Amino acid sequence: MTPQAAPVPGSRRGFLVSTQSRVLFAAAVAALYVSLTVANALTQRPRIDEGFFASPAYNLITHGTMGTTVFSDGDPYLKGIREHTYWVPPLDLLAQAGWYKIAGFSIFNMRILATMWALVALGAWYLIMRQLSRDPRIALLTMAMVGLDYTFIMCGASGRMDMMSAGLGFSALASYLVLRERNFAWAVLASNSLASASGFTHPVGGYLTVAGVVFLTLYFDRKRIRLGHVAMAAIPYLIGAAGWGWYIMKAPQDFLAQFGANAKMDGRLTGLSAPWLGFWREITDRYAVPFGLGPHSQGNAGPIYLKVLILLAYVVGVAGALLTKEIRGNKNYRALLYLAGIYFTLLSVLDYQKAYYYLIHILPYYGALFVVWMAWCWRRRFLPRPAILAVIGVLFVLQVGGAAYHDTMNTYGRSYRPAVGFLKQRTLPQDAIIGSSAFGFGLGFDSNLRDDIRLGYYTGERPQYIIVNEEYQWVFRNYETTAPEVYRFIVERLNNEYRPIYDYGGIQIYESK
Repeated sequence: MTPQAAPVPGSRRGFLVSTQSRVLFAAAVAALYVSLTVANALTQRPRIDEGFFASPAYNLITHGTMGTTVFSDGDPYLKGIREHTYWVPPLDLLAQAGWYKIAGFSIFNMRILATMWALVALGAWYLIMRQLSRDPRIALLTMAMVGLDYTFIMCGASGRMDMMSAGLGFSALASYLVLRERNFAWAVLASNSLASASGFTHPVGGYLTVAGVVFLTLYFDRKRIRLGHVAMAAIPYLIGAAGWGWYIMKAPQDFLAQFGANAKMDGRLTGLSAPWLGFWREITDRYAVPFGLGPHSQGNAGPIYLKVLILLAYVVGVAGALLTKEIRGNKNYRALLYLAGIYFTLLSVLDYQKAYYYLIHILPYYGALFVVWMAWCWRRRFLPRPAILAVIGVLFVLQVGGAAYHDTMNTYGRSYRPAVGFLKQRTLPQDAIIGSSAFGFGLGFDSNLRDDIRLGYYTGERPQYIIVNEEYQWVFRNYETTAPEVYRFIVERLNNEYRPIYDYGGIQIYESK
């Protein structure tokens, strides 16, 4: 028997009791989420990594090959990249290609695909909390907490593959919890199939999900496991490995060069040799920077600094759940605490890069635990009920208001589009251009645009034009300490071989002298 969890605020005759009210609430949350992500998808300039991942999918539907042609062949870290894309798993690229066949190719359609996966993730979290809390109101409030989270909104409007990986990953956990009481074998097969798909979309989402599925299986059903179940769990991973392996065998040396370089990028695996540093940077970089506390965070100025209150709410929610004996003693809620700890540990040790977008894999746990603790505080009158409502209301205003404020920046219309228009008027079709792959959406992925952040240091290319945007500028500053010889080459090339002809909205364009 699954333990009964603490009910949500309100009486059985009050908040979200009827099926109709629950459906309307869920629809309102989904509608608000879609509105915010669509607005962001329309107003924010394309990012460099969106160009990275759009190029092979675009080539697959237009040329029948999955090379990333926006890159140059001469870079030793990207061997064979124009013929085969091996530095990331293939499932997102294939999903993109299929979606573009239906909806057409554009930056907006790329982002809308992520938004749809975000809705899958929200549905999964409803099911997860419905099973663990046995209270649909807690499940709905968790869905709202996750769906209106600022970071979750931003990632749902990004063309990266993280949201697809998260949607598949959370669906894996949900499928196990929903099916385990009905048919254990199907629970094992379904959850591991989705976990495998998450991993072949992105490794970070994959290893987190596999760890989560293994934990849930051992935590709830270790006595039910038989050898046949282990074999059944392995099948999806073997099928995925066989499919990717078939593609890898077309150019195995290129795979080793590309995937190996990506695995070592920014010291990604440093945490394995120095785990204490991984935990420290998890706090100082992964959390401090996006929540307004870091030295490079936009949150150090203006009202965006209030984002730190969101992080504080999550910390208080997790701490409250951990320190409350009634919650900690509930087997189902204890599973949430364990999962949050497992995910935090794995992200700390296995990902030294500390990119903010991987937060979407763990922030939902914080939101869920915050809801659970608020519900307990309401029922036990541990805190004044008006204060609880005020805290939740302020938190939602900060999350939604921050996303809406971000939309008003309109970097697509104010920065990206003018630069693309200038280049189209200035350049000829045969002119070679080096710049962020993000400009492929404006100039075309069949153009002479090459994304080479070292500006020809390895390839020897000398283009007619060079585009330097904020992403390139950030890497240049990093090269000053990590690769001084590359930095000197970049500075000398821009100062001596090129002249500036455009500077607006954080984008500079240089023309060869």
